[in-house]
Amino acid sequence: MGQDSCQKRPIMKLRLIHKLLIALFASTAGVLMAMLWLAQVNIGRGFEDFLMQQERTSLPPISAALSDWYRQSGSWEDMRSNPRQFQRILQPVLSAGEPQPARPGGRAPRPADGPPGRPGQRPPGRGDNNALHRRIFLLDNQMTAVIGRYPNGIEQSDLTSVEVDSDTVGWLGIAPLRGLQAPEEHAFSDLMKRSLLTGGALGLVIAALLAWLLARHISKPLVAAAAGVRKLAAGNYHDQVKISGDDETARLGQDINRLAMALSDHEVARQRWIADIAHELRTPLAIMRGEIEAMSDGVREMSSGNLASVQQEVGHLSALVDDLQNLAMSDTGALSFKMRRFEFTALVSAVADAARSRAVAKGLELKLDEDPEPAWIEGDEQRLRQLLHNLLENAVRYTDTPGQIEISFKQVGKDFTLTISDSAPGVSDTELDQLFDRFYRVEASRNRKTGGSGLGLAICRNIVEAHGGSIVAEAGSLGGISMTVRLKLV
Repeated sequence: MGQDSCQKRPIMKLRLIHKLLIALFASTAGVLMAMLWLAQVNIGRGFEDFLMQQERTSLPPISAALSDWYRQSGSWEDMRSNPRQFQRILQPVLSAGEPQPARPGGRAPRPADGPPGRPGQRPPGRGDNNALHRRIFLLDNQMTAVIGRYPNGIEQSDLTSVEVDSDTVGWLGIAPLRGLQAPEEHAFSDLMKRSLLTGGALGLVIAALLAWLLARHISKPLVAAAAGVRKLAAGNYHDQVKISGDDETARLGQDINRLAMALSDHEVARQRWIADIAHELRTPLAIMRGEIEAMSDGVREMSSGNLASVQQEVGHLSALVDDLQNLAMSDTGALSFKMRRFEFTALVSAVADAARSRAVAKGLELKLDEDPEPAWIEGDEQRLRQLLHNLLENAVRYTDTPGQIEISFKQVGKDFTLTISDSAPGVSDTELDQLFDRFYRVEASRNRKTGGSGLGLAICRNIVEAHGGSIVAEAGSLGGISMTVRLKLV
């Protein structure tokens, strides 16, 4: 049972704000800990360097006393054989900070201000800290030890010269500290370390607070964006994601809102398209059903004329199904294109000649530019023939009688432009933008009564775009619509 309970125990999943909080706090804490470690390592060394700098301030007075001693003695041999003389020179300087004259082979004068009860003895001064009097060494001008030992690693720049009449006769130096010795120095070092630890702990608390605020600030718009995406997935396209600012998360919210608007438009178009398809299918089916029922009930005679009416509706239905299939294939890219190089104006002339008889029968005049400049393009001849057939069929079908249709060509650089213009009726600018929508028909004279599925121009646009061109509808100079197709020459 214990094993089952362990298996059923849910694994806690961290939210984004928790991950950001952990990441920000961990990085800040890591930097603080590294700084504290470096400070702990270097604080003792830095304090020792500070003490060394302070101790070197004692060397100039000692150098002056040694200069007087050397001027009287003439060499370091007497001091090398009797090191106590060196200590007699150091004692008053380290105890009082002022050099006392000393004679070679003699004793240094006893200070007059000794402590009460013990005449001649000074209290421990700076020279007693860290055994300074034992770490001061003296070298001759050849850098040979006279008193003490010349430690390794000390540069000559750290030494103080002993000069007599502008000649360097020796060098004074201080051996490095081997750790802190005086209690007050240990106390100061410990105080600095405790201050650093206290500051580090306070820094960690502040870092945690700032990390939480920053993680909350960063995650809040992302949570809002995620909620907006979930609403989109559920089909709610109307609620807007509200993210203020002008950073990347704000732009993400704006992109989600634009996506919601696009999905909403696509959903409306899909619903309208399904309704239009149902309506387009229902009309011929209703006519066919009425004709067949009338003939089966004996209301109408089973004659070739009545059957021709049914056959006509079947043809309309078949054309609609073909248009739907072509449109679906072009939308998905499944519509096959066999590209080859051919002369396009000859194809336009052939399609125009085939449409001229229908135009004349309706009382329309079809004009074509004579002797156009040859235009060689790379494309599918059959698909472009379908494009031209749909455009001319629309022009013939929707132009009032009497009227005219004009086909013109124009070449500018590497672009070839074909324009098909017809006479009245025209459409408004708003309706021009919707002519290439599926099942769209102008509700005035260009309507469903003249025939057509309303898919021809949508198919035309897909064909032109598949060839890397463009097609636009504009108000024509003849009073109707001007369709302009732009293709690339090769």
